[in-house]
Amino acid sequence: MDVLMDVLMDVRMPGLDGIGATRQIVADGGPAVLVLTTFDVDEYVFGALRAGAAGFDSCSRTSTRPDSSTPCAPSPVATA
Repeated sequence: MDVLMDVLMDVRMPGLDGIGATRQIVADGGPAVLVLTTFDVDEYVFGALRAGAAGFDSCSRTSTRPDSSTPCAPSPVATA
């Protein structure tokens, strides 16, 4: 049987959002959750970390490198 080691979670999803899903995974003793988003909203960061996420990374359109087609430049990851 395969065991999940980590979860990459989108913060905005239909139905249960990523913060609520993270809260459930952590409460159930599940794997570490890293929350990702393209939205630069402080409440998403704080909400994800309060929900028990191991980290959070935002890749907003404002961080797109002008000299490249790469969607965004690497950014530091906030951790709990």
